[in-house]
Amino acid sequence: MAPRNSDEVKKEIIKEFEKRNPKSKKLFEKALKYLPGGGTRNIAYFPPYPFFIDRGEGYYLYDVDGNQYLDVQNNMTVLLHGHGHPKITEALEKQAKRGTAHSAPLESQYQLAKILCERVPSIEELRFCNSGTEATMFTIRAARGYTGKRGLIKAEGGYHGSHDYVMINMDPDLTAEWMPTPFVERGISETLLKDVFVVPFNDLAAVEKIMKKHHKKIAAFILEPVMGYGGAAEATLDYMKGLRELCTKYGILLIYDEVITFRVALGGIQEMTGIIPDLTALGKTIGGGLPIGAFGGKREIMEQFSPLKKGYIMHSGTFSGNALSMVAGIAALELYDVAAIKKLDVLGLRLREGLKKIMAELGVKCNVGGIQSIAFIQLPDGVPMNKQQVVFNTIPFLEFSEYLQVALALQGLYVISRGVTGFMLSTIMDESVVDEILVRFRKAVEMVLPLYEEVKPYEGFSGIIYTLLKQLNKNKEFAEKHSQDDYSLLLVARDDATAVKVVIKDGKLTFHPIKNTEENIRKEKKECQGAIITSKPGFFSLVLGKAKPVKAILTGKLKIKGIKYLLKFTKYFELLKGL
Repeated sequence: MAPRNSDEVKKEIIKEFEKRNPKSKKLFEKALKYLPGGGTRNIAYFPPYPFFIDRGEGYYLYDVDGNQYLDVQNNMTVLLHGHGHPKITEALEKQAKRGTAHSAPLESQYQLAKILCERVPSIEELRFCNSGTEATMFTIRAARGYTGKRGLIKAEGGYHGSHDYVMINMDPDLTAEWMPTPFVERGISETLLKDVFVVPFNDLAAVEKIMKKHHKKIAAFILEPVMGYGGAAEATLDYMKGLRELCTKYGILLIYDEVITFRVALGGIQEMTGIIPDLTALGKTIGGGLPIGAFGGKREIMEQFSPLKKGYIMHSGTFSGNALSMVAGIAALELYDVAAIKKLDVLGLRLREGLKKIMAELGVKCNVGGIQSIAFIQLPDGVPMNKQQVVFNTIPFLEFSEYLQVALALQGLYVISRGVTGFMLSTIMDESVVDEILVRFRKAVEMVLPLYEEVKPYEGFSGIIYTLLKQLNKNKEFAEKHSQDDYSLLLVARDDATAVKVVIKDGKLTFHPIKNTEENIRKEKKECQGAIITSKPGFFSLVLGKAKPVKAILTGKLKIKGIKYLLKFTKYFELLKGL
C-alpha cells in the first residue's frame, strides 16, 4: 500500500469525523443563526465543527451523537475532580434547596475565603468575583489605588482575561527584534497604550529597562507563571526571582495571575517556589466547576475595598460570592488535599514521560513540558522562552496540530491542540487512565503523521517560508501573474539554523532547505539570482510592509542581492490573506 499524502489524510479524517458527528453538525448549523461562529467561546471551535456535549460523567464526556471521550481538557484546568463528583454534587443539591444567590453575606463566603487565605502565601484578605477576568481586573485596580500610579507592565502573550487593560499584545509582534511594539486587540481603545507597557516574557533586562525609566508611573507588573494562551511558555525560576527583586527595588507591586497555576500546589506556584507576590488573582479550580474568581493580597492593600474605610474602592457584583459557587468551591478544595496533589504529581510525570516516549518513537521532534497535573507538547524540540518564539516555532506545524485535534477526537480524547497541545488531569484518574490516554494519543498521532512528515525537512525558518508560501501553488491568480517568472531566491535568517532556496518557475514554487553555514550561504548566494539576508523579525517586517528596506540596508539589518527580486517576492504575500 502506497504511503498516504497529506491531502488524502486530511480528507479521510474530516470524512470520518463528519460520519461520527451528524447531530453535532446539525446543531452547529442551527447555532450559527444565533451564536457568532456557532458558539459562545472561541477556544471551543475547531474545523470542520466542534462536537456538542450532552453530558460529563467522571473523567468522560459524551456528545450528542453518543461518542465517548476521555476528558483531558477538564474545561481548561477547571475540573480538578472531573465531572459530577459526588461530594460536590451533594453540596450543590443541598444548597440549591436553600437558595442560589443572595444579596447578603453568607457563612460559606467566609469559609472558602479562610481556606484560600490559609493556603496561598500572599493572601491575607480576599474578595470574590465571577471569573478570572474580573480577578485580574480588580488586582490591577487594587494596585493603582494603593500606589496612586496608573501604569501596568505585562508580558507579551500573557492572557489575563478579556478586560481592556490586558487585551494588549495577546499575539506577539513578529517584527520585534527585542522590545515589542504595544498594540491593542480589535475593539480595544488605543488610548490604553499610554498606561500599559509590554515586555518579552522571561526577559529581565527588558523589564528593568522599562522600570528604570517609568517606575514613577507604574503601579504593577502582572505575571502569568505558565502562559496558557502564550503557548505554554513557562517563567523560569530566575525570571520570577528577578521580577520580585525589581518590583521591590522600584516600588512596583507584583501581581501573580494564578488562575491556571493554583492547581500545581496547595498554595499555587508561589508556595512551590517560595516567591511571593503582593497580589494574586484566582479562578477556575477554586469554584468546583462553577463560575468564580477571587483576588487577594496583603491586608493593607485589600483594606481599600472595605466599606468601613473612607474613600474605599468600589467592588460589587450580583453573583459575586454566590451560594452555589461557594459550597462547590469548599467541597472541591477539601478534596484537593496534600494526598491528592501528590497523586497528581505522580500521574502528571507518568503522562509527560509517556508522551515523550511516544513522540520519540514516532520520530516527531518536540518539547514535552508542563508542571504537576499539566502537560503540553510544543513543536519542534527546544524550550520556547516567549510567545514570539512559540509562534515562529509552530508556524510549520499548525496544520499538523489542527488535524491532530480532530484525530484525537476520533480516538476518544478531548484535547485542545492549537499549535501547542495541552493536557490537564483530574484527581479521579489513576495510572490505568493515564496509560489509556497514551494509547489513544499514539493512535491519533499515527493518523496525522504524514502531515508532520511533509514539513519535517523544513525546520525553523525554512519551515516558516515553506508553510506560508506553499499555499501559492494552489492559487490560480499567482500562477497566472507569475507564469513567466524564472529565478531562484535565497532566504536567510541570521537567527536560525536553516535557510531556504525558493525556485520560481512556470507559476510554481519549489523549496530547498539549506543548513545556515557561512560556506553554504556563500555558495548558494552565488548560484541564486536573488538573496535576502535578515532575521526572522526582519523578514516579517518586510512581508508585512512595516520595514523600510533602504533604512534596513543602511543599518545592516538587511542584506540583499537583486532588488527586483526582493520587490517581486514581497508582492507574493499580498495574495496571502490573514498572514
